[in-house]
Amino acid sequence: MLLSVWKTLRIRRFRRYAEWGYGDAQYNLGVCYVVGYGIGKDPKEAAKWFCKAAAEGIPEAWCELGRCYIFGNGVEKNESVGMMWLRKAAEQGFATAQCALAECYYHGFCINQDWTEAVKWYRKAAEQGMPEAQFRLGVCYRLGEGVPQNIYEGWDWREKAVKQGYAEAIYHKGWSSNNSGFPREAVKYFRKAAKKGYAQAQYELACCYSNGIGTKKAPNKAWMWYRKAAEQGIAEAQFKLAQCYYQGIGAEKNDAEAVKWYRMAAEQGIAEAQFDLGYCYDAGTGIKEDRDEAVKWYRKSAEQGFARSEKMLKRLTR
Repeated sequence: MLLSVWKTLRIRRFRRYAEWGYGDAQYNLGVCYVVGYGIGKDPKEAAKWFCKAAAEGIPEAWCELGRCYIFGNGVEKNESVGMMWLRKAAEQGFATAQCALAECYYHGFCINQDWTEAVKWYRKAAEQGMPEAQFRLGVCYRLGEGVPQNIYEGWDWREKAVKQGYAEAIYHKGWSSNNSGFPREAVKYFRKAAKKGYAQAQYELACCYSNGIGTKKAPNKAWMWYRKAAEQGIAEAQFKLAQCYYQGIGAEKNDAEAVKWYRMAAEQGIAEAQFDLGYCYDAGTGIKEDRDEAVKWYRKSAEQGFARSEKMLKRLTR
């Protein structure tokens, strides 16, 4: 209750100063409309206030207004206008905009792909201490994209991001440790990134607990981390979670839950999950028996070369 009142009062203050023409308040009010802080989400109102703040020369507003135009949030989509605002913010030295502009150049999004330009803007943001840009710049050095390959320089930039707690960098350090034959070290970094909510790290940590790699086997912990990763949409984690429920490993056996997660993984194209979902329909396990659905999912799996599905299809369609 007190928090709600405090948010309301803060929004009133932002609005009052925004209406008086203070650019920072206009920008902050726009952000509130984007995230729904103390007020209902409203992309059009957000864009309106970002536009007003942009006119007052607020670089953060230039960046956000650029995003509005690029993605069509609250305004008619116009990528060229969006890139103009994003570049304006980047050239003003706003690190978030510099990193975003680098991403556009790196992936060829809204602009011709140019790794050299991507590196240029990643570096500008990285030198301001932005951990995401530091990590991305490190990747460019390790892969030799837009810059001569230099693995050690890549590691140095990644380490800067790790020290700032950037989850993706921490995960990749764990991945490198695992590939270098240091599974215990890998588990340490996977756990750090997983606790920060990084989905792929949650999945890898679950696999470590499930298979006893770098740590003792702990089926219940494996189930917990598979679930966290699965809820963030990691298809492999959804499949593994389904197996936990189907086999009763780390969690109480629950065929209906297994079917639910098999379906999610199957819809993302995991061939073995498609087979298992087909089998559940075939046998009436966790769901009503349905021959047509079984054939459908066996076929999807078989089309990916999953041999067991091909055998089941022959049985059901002969």
